[in-house]
Amino acid sequence: MFLTKVEAKNFRNYKSLSLDSFSSINIFLGDNGQGKTSLLEAIYFALRGKSFKPYIGNHFIKEGEEKGFVSLNFKEAEGDSQIESSFLRTKKGFQKEIKYCGKKTNLSFLSKKFPSLVFTEQNLKAIRQGPGERRDFIDQLLLGKGEDELIYNFTRILKEKNSLLKSYKKTLISSKDFLKLFEVLNENFLKISLQLTKKRLQTLQDLFFNITTISPHFFSDPIPKLGFQYKIHGENIAQNPDKMPPLLLEDLEQKKDLEMQSGLSLSGPHKHEIVLLYNGQDSRIHCSQGQQRTFLLALLGTQLNKAEETLLFLDDVLMELDDKNQERFLAFLEKISCQTFLTNCKKIHSKLKKMSFFYVKNGTIQVLYV
Repeated sequence: MFLTKVEAKNFRNYKSLSLDSFSSINIFLGDNGQGKTSLLEAIYFALRGKSFKPYIGNHFIKEGEEKGFVSLNFKEAEGDSQIESSFLRTKKGFQKEIKYCGKKTNLSFLSKKFPSLVFTEQNLKAIRQGPGERRDFIDQLLLGKGEDELIYNFTRILKEKNSLLKSYKKTLISSKDFLKLFEVLNENFLKISLQLTKKRLQTLQDLFFNITTISPHFFSDPIPKLGFQYKIHGENIAQNPDKMPPLLLEDLEQKKDLEMQSGLSLSGPHKHEIVLLYNGQDSRIHCSQGQQRTFLLALLGTQLNKAEETLLFLDDVLMELDDKNQERFLAFLEKISCQTFLTNCKKIHSKLKKMSFFYVKNGTIQVLYV
């Protein structure tokens, strides 16, 4: 699987776009606000029908326009293929249509056939920020594995639970009716919570299983010892996954009254804590910003090292890395089987061969060299 061409019309700040000359590693250079990230969004939109940023649908359409499309051409083992995702603004809202080789298809098919991973500057602040960003970091990996449905199901049932709790707090539902619905909802919530927590824990275990072999590609000597904790109800289950089901149930039961008082769900995967350890200590406290960023890139590297034919989108992830660490990371990307699309504000000094450079300015793209 290899992306050979991108075409777009009326997508964000691109009136018209046609670009090929892609390599294994494709680097888009230019100042902020020129369209680098929008190009990555266009490719991702064609594959997933949404942005990797929290925009609502019609923000894709160029101002003053009503419709547009993004088209991707691929070389696959079975031959050439094309994805076209068109979008239209109507009185009823934002409408999309996706075709694969000229036939209508769905996002579930595309997510499995064209696996992808996205990491942005925001993702790589996961250590220094709150627990929600670290959970999002792992969930982003799950999405890259095609676990869209699991993430969607948990998000949906969490919204249902919060809606029911808010209705009870506002006395819009009787206590009797609330307790009946709440009991059934909590049973389903617990099942989905267990599924998501298992997937998260398995993903973390996979990431750290080969971290010692990956670390030399990212860190200078001495190589740090990296690890993690996954806490439910304040207890770390990283080394004892069997505690997961009873802890989830115990946490749910103990916070039931607090949830009813507050009108919010206070128990579940959206409240779990993930601690990333650097030489046995909490990396949020004991690491520099550069060390934190390199730590997360190393975790990404363990995922990519075994990935096959994955599209990788990296938006401004090289910030805070010096030239030596940038070159080390790019050399790693050159060895794996992912086709990479990377944005950066500053010029990158690299002698690697499998790279194409593009310059983006005011929604136009110039091929620098391949």
